This record gives sequence, structure tokens and C-alpha cells, in this order.
Amino acid sequence: MSTSLVLFGLLAGCSVDNPFYCELTKPCSAELVCEPALHRCLTARLYAQRPSFPVDGIDYKGTWSSSEETIWAVGNQGDTTRLGVGMTWYSLAKTAFALEDIWGVDEKNVWAVGQAGALLRINEQGNAWVQLAGVNQDVDLLGIWGTSAADIWAVGSQGKIIHFDGTAWSEVASNTTRVLAAVHGLSTSDVWAVGERGVILHYDGTSWRQSAELGANLYAVWANLPNDVWAAGQSGLLAHWDGASWRPILGLTTSTIYSLWGNGPSVMWAVGASGLILRRSGADFSVLSSDSKGDFYAVHGYASNAVTLVGKQGTIFSYLLRAD
Repeated sequence: MSTSLVLFGLLAGCSVDNPFYCELTKPCSAELVCEPALHRCLTARLYAQRPSFPVDGIDYKGTWSSSEETIWAVGNQGDTTRLGVGMTWYSLAKTAFALEDIWGVDEKNVWAVGQAGALLRINEQGNAWVQLAGVNQDVDLLGIWGTSAADIWAVGSQGKIIHFDGTAWSEVASNTTRVLAAVHGLSTSDVWAVGERGVILHYDGTSWRQSAELGANLYAVWANLPNDVWAAGQSGLLAHWDGASWRPILGLTTSTIYSLWGNGPSVMWAVGASGLILRRSGADFSVLSSDSKGDFYAVHGYASNAVTLVGKQGTIFSYLLRAD
């Protein structure tokens, strides 16, 4: 694996008297980023990751990570790339499906979904996918998320929503026929799904109901609290749920946002078309830059200071915050 530094530094305005302490009213200097959980000004670095095997023809559509040595990326040609023990990238055997998303509990409990009804689970050895039965091949599954290995949701085309209860997958009525692109939630009774023409659905533990329709296509949703939920999509659409209504956040970008991920109430990431990277720290959003102009399709991390971004033509970036 070769690694090259492509960025460091962001944000504005720190105190000269105490340059390493920060909070919402006391941000960092232009060379540093505030990590809210630590109240610490840290160096922000975005690194390009290049596995030793060819990845140029792959568009990575989903990523999931649980630790420094457990990072996964799945792609549109059935490829799965994994960072494992020894910080070495390796490739799993190709599947017959274009993969769209991945989610897991730990390195032995990982699922992936994709086109033509692809619903996969990693085998016990962690080195190959096993196809699970029961999904119509006319349906593309585009998003997956769960609270545990016994409570997993997957969503896709034709308004398809399926649920795993730890024993079997079953279809759940969505009350829509629109494409559903993403799913995320907080508990077994608080789950959100978003998709075509801005449809937003909510599950309350009993049934799925429409919460809103924002017009433009939505590709991502991330829930932090019952009154702190975000949805994003076409032409920079970003909207926030405050527990009562959805409110658009204007003026951040016109680039399409494909993925959201956050770590607590203070930190959230948004990535998208033409190399778009947004990072929310507290109430403020900052635009990060990299040497990639290709689309980022997914973002995920195992801590607010350790995030992986994947996208077009084999793009894999790691974002790290360090006290140096």
C-alpha cells in the first residue's frame, strides 16, 4: 500500500493564548481542525490509499469500518476490497452482482446489498460472500443498515424494504413504489429511509409512513437523535429534521451529495460529486479539498477522527486528525 499526503489544514480563527484548546465559540487556527469531543485543535490530513492490486476500473459504492484494521469497500463490478491485519489491502473473490452498500456489526458479521436482488453475508472465515435467498432479482437493493445482527433493514427499487430479525429476511410494506436509496436509524422503533423525488419514510416500530417529500432525489440519510436527522441528495440538497419538520440547509454546495456519516451530535460528513467533501463540526460546515475530482459515493468511520471515503475509479481516501 502506498500513501500520499494530499491535504492538511482547515477552519479559521483561534486564540493565540491557548492554541490547542477549542470549542464552538473558540475555533482553531487555519492550520488546525477542532475535534469537539476532545476540545482539541488537531492537524487534519486526508490521505489517498492505493491497494497494490488494480482498482482503476472499480467504482466503490459503499464502505464500512469498525476499527483501524477492519475497513471494507464494495464496488460496481462485484469487487470487495478490505483493509485487514497488518494494514494491508486485499481483494475478496468477485461476486456476480454490482454491489451498492455494506454494513456490519463486527468483522465476522458483515452484509452487502446490490443490483439484481443481491443480498450477501460474509462467511465465517471473512474471505468470501455467501448469497442469501429470497429477494426478487428484478429489484435492486441500494442501502443497508441495522441496530444489531438481529435487526437489519435493506431498501431498494420499487419501494422495496426488507427486514432481518436474526432468523429470516421478510418484506415489509413501504407504502411507496419509489426507489429508496438509503436507510439509517437510531433504534428498532426509529428508522428512516429516503429516495426518489425526495421521499422520506419513517418507521415507528409498527409501520412505515411518509414523513416528507422534498422534490429532488435523496441518496443519503443519517440519524443522530430523534430530533436530529439529516437527508441529502441531488444538486446539493441537504435537509434537517428537528423533531417536528424538515428544514433545508441552503448555500453549502450545488454538487450532488451521495453519502452522510456522523459520530455524535458535533461531527458529520457529507461526500458527493466532483470530489465534494463537507465536514460539520458543531454548528459549522467546512469544505475540504483533495486532489480527486471524481465522485465520492460513500463515507464511513469508526471514530470522528478516523473516516474512510470511497468513490469513482477505485478512489479510497482516509481522513485522520492528529495532535502533531
